[in-house]
Amino acid sequence: MVIDMNMQTNTLTASRNWASPTNRGPTGPSGPTGPAHRGPANLGSYGPTDRDATIETTSETLAKLGITPTPTAGRRYMTCAQTAAKPLLNDRDLPGPLSLRALSDFGTVSQLDAVSGYQTTHADTLYGRSTILSTLVPHNTTVCALTAAWLWLGGLFPNTVDVISRSHYRTIVHDRSIRVFNRRSPPEHLIRVGDTRVTTPARTVCDLVLLPELAEDNGDTVDRMVTDMMQEYRVTPDDCLTILDRNPFWPRVAAARSIFEGLTG
Repeated sequence: MVIDMNMQTNTLTASRNWASPTNRGPTGPSGPTGPAHRGPANLGSYGPTDRDATIETTSETLAKLGITPTPTAGRRYMTCAQTAAKPLLNDRDLPGPLSLRALSDFGTVSQLDAVSGYQTTHADTLYGRSTILSTLVPHNTTVCALTAAWLWLGGLFPNTVDVISRSHYRTIVHDRSIRVFNRRSPPEHLIRVGDTRVTTPARTVCDLVLLPELAEDNGDTVDRMVTDMMQEYRVTPDDCLTILDRNPFWPRVAAARSIFEGLTG
């Protein structure tokens, strides 16, 4: 059984009330200095020594009852430890509204929006990035495309949350829309990292090349992701061509094939 040490404060308050002028009764030998009106444990002459004795008595009483006092500070330290273990933080986890911005300026936290962000140290490892995504992506979806590339490579978090699903999501997640791809995903194209289901590096490369962004202004960014993915995880053009050959009806397959065929030449 656990009880807070605030019980001691209540005991001390009651002691002070007993010693207040309204409770002392008449002065003189029969007043608070006399034996008849001193109250329990001579609390009429309340002082530091009596206060310490009261605390000791309260602690002994609690011990006899089998109650273990738990200081409030202990709970606070436990909360701090739990907060430090969280991959994703919001302003309610921090001391004040400006803490998130300060931590972001120091590089401790990477902000996702005005009120939340993930701890930079968690994003340094593959498993750490998977724990961050497990709190962001919808349940029973597969991370793909730009979001999968972030899991495999790290770097800046993408502006969309890309998933494979048969559902549609209109909600905004940390100022980012959920972009859904309803594409065939056989088991050999999927892998689980921690609690996050994600496309394999080869399938992720294919999804990146099929993105409309590749032909837009930020195509250079996607192109660098493709190059980094192929080098980091030894994905060959033939690996991607095999996937595309088995899915000839995906959008922009012809353009993707020409890119990988150019890499084999």
